[in-house]
Amino acid sequence: MATVKMVEDLLLANQLFTGRFDRLWKELEMHRVAEQADARGVERDGCRMSQGRIDTVWSWLNRNCKNLRSRA
Repeated sequence: MATVKMVEDLLLANQLFTGRFDRLWKELEMHRVAEQADARGVERDGCRMSQGRIDTVWSWLNRNCKNLRSRA
């Protein structure tokens, strides 16, 4: 079972910040905003990623990791 932190770490390790990964970073950011809101007990201004989505992204990144930087 993958975590948002694992996905973020893989993106950071491979320096995948822009282009096709911008949308994924926004999605990860919104997940973090929702986590923080839940922790403080305030109304959310973000949306958590489902575990299925996190696992799908993690699997795709791992399958394609060798080619990602050159195509970003």
